[in-house]
Amino acid sequence: MNLTKIFGDFATIGAWGTAVVGLLQIRNERHLRRANDRLRQASKISGWLIDASSVPAVASLNNASDTPVFAAVVSMIALQGKVPSSCPEAVVSPRPFRTYLSVLPPGCFQVNLPSSGRAPGIQFELELGFTDAAGRFWIRRGNGALGEIPTSPIAYYRIPHPIDWDYPDTPCWSSALADTETTAASHAG
Repeated sequence: MNLTKIFGDFATIGAWGTAVVGLLQIRNERHLRRANDRLRQASKISGWLIDASSVPAVASLNNASDTPVFAAVVSMIALQGKVPSSCPEAVVSPRPFRTYLSVLPPGCFQVNLPSSGRAPGIQFELELGFTDAAGRFWIRRGNGALGEIPTSPIAYYRIPHPIDWDYPDTPCWSSALADTETTAASHAG
C-alpha cells in the first residue's frame, strides 16, 4: 500500500507540475503575442537617404504597413567621426535638416530635406520619429534600430510650435520612372 501511495503522490505532483508549466507557457506566449502586436506596424516603417550631398537632400520613406503613421519627424543627422547614431548619449550637431509630415500613408515616398550639401568628415544618416496608428511613439535610428519613445516625436525633439507640416506626394518610383522615360525619349529621337 505504501508503494501505491508513493506512485499516486508522484502522479499528483507530475500533474500539478505539468499544469504549472502549461500555464507559464501560455503566459509567455501571450506576452510575446502582445509584444509582436505592439511592434507590428512600427517594424514596417523605414527610411534612408538617397542623396545627402544634394541641396535639398533626398530621402525615401517606406510605410510597408497597411495603415498610415502620423506626426513624422524626418531628420538628417550629421555625425562626426565614429559616434554611433544608436547611442542616445551621442553628441550630434544641431538638427536643422528636418521635414515634418502630418501623415505617412502606406507606400514608398521621396521627401526633400533642407541641406547644406556634403561636408568633409561628416557622415549623414536619416532618423525618423513617428506615431503609429495605435498612438504609440517610435524612433527609427539611422542604423535601423527601432525603439519606442515615451513622448510624441514633437516633444521628444523639443520642436517649437507652430510646425510647418508637409505631406509626402512623390512616390519613390516616380523619379526613376521619369529618368527612364527621359532616357527612352532621347534614344528614340
